[in-house]
Amino acid sequence: MVKIWLRDSDESNPSLPHQTSPPIFLSTDELFQRTGVKYIQVSDDACGDENQLKDLRLKHGYEHYDWLEIIPDTTEKHAKRMARFYEEHLHEDPEIRLITSGNGYFEIRDTEEKWIRIHMTRGDLIDLPPGIYHRFTLDTNGYIKMLRLFSEIPKWSAVNRCENDAHPARIRYEQFMKEAVTV
Repeated sequence: MVKIWLRDSDESNPSLPHQTSPPIFLSTDELFQRTGVKYIQVSDDACGDENQLKDLRLKHGYEHYDWLEIIPDTTEKHAKRMARFYEEHLHEDPEIRLITSGNGYFEIRDTEEKWIRIHMTRGDLIDLPPGIYHRFTLDTNGYIKMLRLFSEIPKWSAVNRCENDAHPARIRYEQFMKEAVTV
């Protein structure tokens, strides 16, 4: 089952849990209320069955997909790739990920600028709305395989926070969260 908590401010080794002391855990409902991020638990059987994955994609309207597998690696190229994933950024499109093997951390900025850490394992699916600041890293196991799902052909452009805090996708996200909170 997914674990979600407020992350402490320690920026050393991102593959460690980094929980506040004592840990402040959140439910999937609280995650959605604070960020607009949706969580779905997918059955263990579905994670390994191509037909069930196809049914999942069709049910949720994910017409496009690809796979990302990150294996333990000590090369400089791997280190640069992981550093890029861990840099705070947003996308113009939703970011939908299903973990089929291994583990990793997605970190999401909430509306109060706090980091929420989500430890994802096999069967965890998250749907990040366009414009939300987030980042990703592996846990200490150093391995993950995930299905990346898209409702449209992805644009694949990550916009780093330091580059443009007034990106149209960010403005739409902030408006979405204001409306979600006032409802």
